[in-house]
Amino acid sequence: MTGREWYQGANRWERIQDAIERHNLDALVALTPENAHYLAGHGNYIATHWRLPGLFAVAIGKNGRKAAVSGQFGRDPRAPEPDYAFFPFTSWTESLDVRGETGGTIAERTKRARPERVVRPAQFDIGEVFARVGDAIRFVAPDARNVGVDLDQMDDSSVGSLVRVLGKALGLPCDDLFDDLRAIKDPDEIEHLRMACELAE
Repeated sequence: MTGREWYQGANRWERIQDAIERHNLDALVALTPENAHYLAGHGNYIATHWRLPGLFAVAIGKNGRKAAVSGQFGRDPRAPEPDYAFFPFTSWTESLDVRGETGGTIAERTKRARPERVVRPAQFDIGEVFARVGDAIRFVAPDARNVGVDLDQMDDSSVGSLVRVLGKALGLPCDDLFDDLRAIKDPDEIEHLRMACELAE
């Protein structure tokens, strides 16, 4: 962005739409956890530790539609319904909500909450992960031709997987776009930064 012509809008959602429009994008896609967190408005613990592109991904179309990709247990089952479509991939992590169970040890509450044994895969399938990323992009922009993506931190294999799911759409590097969007803070972000400073002190 030349001369720092900051994206305009009263909040991050309006600024995201301004950025999409200015760059003539059909969709903006975040495949790294921090940028996905920004687009979704919440984070994903597993993705921040594994650091693999796509484990938590978010797509926003020029029509304002949003979609998120995550493991099956990527969101709180008691949280209100999100304002985005959810495309889960088979997760190797296990999650169980025991907040409704009272009395006994955590092991006892866990057994009561789900007495049957659950079999999970040893690892995620990166092909399935990127298949869900493709589903998310097609949901927000069915006829996408120009898709902005944070490509700087993606390894070659992940870029190849992205190219396969994009089909005829072109993946455009938009890392500077994300940097400029995230430079402007909404009130909730400012509060988080203040709290982080207080905790650090």
